[in-house]
Amino acid sequence: MVGRSFFFQENPFFTSAKPPEYVSFITNTRLLIRAITKEDLKEIRRIMKPDCRNIDASACKQKFAYGDPRTPDSVAMLCKNDAIRQEYFKLRSQLATGKSPRKEPNLLQRKTTGKSNFYMLGRATRAIEMTRGGREGNNAFLKFEPGFDHSNTAEFLVQSGMSYKDIVKLSKEANTAANVNINYMDNMVVVAARLGLREMASAFAEGPAKCNLNDLHRETLKSNPQLPERILPVSVLKKGYNNANITPLHTAAINPNVKILERLRTIEPNVNVPDTNNWYTIHYAAACEGPEPLKFLLKNGAAPSSLTKQHETPLHVAARAGRKENIKILLDAFSKLETTEGDAPAIKPEKSLINARTRQGETALTLAVASQSLDAVTALLAHKTVLVDHPTSTSHNKMTPLMVSVKHML
Repeated sequence: MVGRSFFFQENPFFTSAKPPEYVSFITNTRLLIRAITKEDLKEIRRIMKPDCRNIDASACKQKFAYGDPRTPDSVAMLCKNDAIRQEYFKLRSQLATGKSPRKEPNLLQRKTTGKSNFYMLGRATRAIEMTRGGREGNNAFLKFEPGFDHSNTAEFLVQSGMSYKDIVKLSKEANTAANVNINYMDNMVVVAARLGLREMASAFAEGPAKCNLNDLHRETLKSNPQLPERILPVSVLKKGYNNANITPLHTAAINPNVKILERLRTIEPNVNVPDTNNWYTIHYAAACEGPEPLKFLLKNGAAPSSLTKQHETPLHVAARAGRKENIKILLDAFSKLETTEGDAPAIKPEKSLINARTRQGETALTLAVASQSLDAVTALLAHKTVLVDHPTSTSHNKMTPLMVSVKHML
């Protein structure tokens, strides 16, 4: 085999003038994504014509490929052409949900022997996979098979960086209420807060989530808050309903104005407050757009090694949010924790918290690459302890950061 002497800047499936040839049923989904991307209204109508059995409602959530999680629904929602987006959802609403086109028989289908009885051993057990001895059979060919997108639509829009104004506009369009409804987004404050999107979190707190939070939640999310002269301790620890019990301490931690956090600490000295998912105050500070809240928390006893229920450290959070300054601060904090009286670190790089893996097997570098944040990747690679080739776990296909970067075309 001879390697290519060139590479594509963009996927030729979308950029080529000649339409790709039909290969199998999944090609219809990919052609639909291509038509939306190229804003080809005629092609969209041809593929989604109700009397033609080219596509069904479930195919609108089919991912393009394992390395490209785009679906027709997600591409249409992010499309800035109003006419294309509205026509797509109009045609989508006309697809029969109870019927689906007959798909071609496929020999390569994942085979399992089912799952064991959950109560058999008195504890949770892993799924039993059909194998020949220690081999996977044909299942080995399906490790990188594209699946369906089952993610929350509102959460996807927030993570994609869509503004609150555009989300409201999208929710008011016809035929999109089933997918996007601003009235059911009262749980998006914590989603935006964990990404460090303070303005987005503030908009949700003032909008659909207004009844779920107290005034202190909303004030701590503002750029120029007007905190009351007298604040009760119970107000500082007020749990936000339907938002993972997020408190005003957490919302203050994502505000670069550190004076808010300083004021709240005079009322509630304990800064290590977890939410429902064990996200501590320092985790939210790691996602903040400014480094001052993180510095303040570390100075006042917050533990940089705190873990969420998904085994994420504040460094994982900062890497996902792309916070370069916060990453440098946390790397220094970890280095001090793992260094003895001498200059040499007492822990091997493989066992270091800097290279710790989450329950999904992802390191901070992997998350920085997946979020396509070049500043975060540069900050991590500048540290000598960071392992460049530290893979994910075996159950997650042992993906190295380089593989993830190729997957995301970074």
